[in-house]
Amino acid sequence: MPWPFPGQGAAVSLQAWDHQLRVRSAADPRVARFADLLASNPGSTPEPGATCENPGFGFDPSRTD
Repeated sequence: MPWPFPGQGAAVSLQAWDHQLRVRSAADPRVARFADLLASNPGSTPEPGATCENPGFGFDPSRTD
């Protein structure tokens, strides 16, 4: 989810495994290339094929307990 952060230096900033891309818009074509390259490149991804999903996590930001 995009969210502005003061001092970020760009409207959109993507980070993945020690790589960063800063662009003015999420529509910038480099965003898709960045995601495609780093999602499927065993040379730049410590856990190729691993998912970031964790269905057991169940985080609910509305809970206060």
